[in-house]
Amino acid sequence: MGSELAENISAGLYALVPHDTGILDTLTAALARVQEGIGGAFDHSVVYEAGNIILSFSNSVDFAFLMGGAILLILLIPAYFFKTGKYREGDGEE
Repeated sequence: MGSELAENISAGLYALVPHDTGILDTLTAALARVQEGIGGAFDHSVVYEAGNIILSFSNSVDFAFLMGGAILLILLIPAYFFKTGKYREGDGEE
């Protein structure tokens, strides 16, 4: 998530916000303060970059799902051969 944030938000804001999913809490709090009219410059910059923050989060989640799918496929291939019995020793009779 940190590398996605580094690519998508300004360097000044990147230095001030968490580089993990904690940024979503920061975004939520900033949105609440801006709506209440008590938000400062930091809150406004976070809200201004909200689209890029959400984009970074969604790209990270997409990557995680793709890696999970690849790992699953890698594990299914040997599981198929073990299920069909091609790797069993002997013919199963004692």
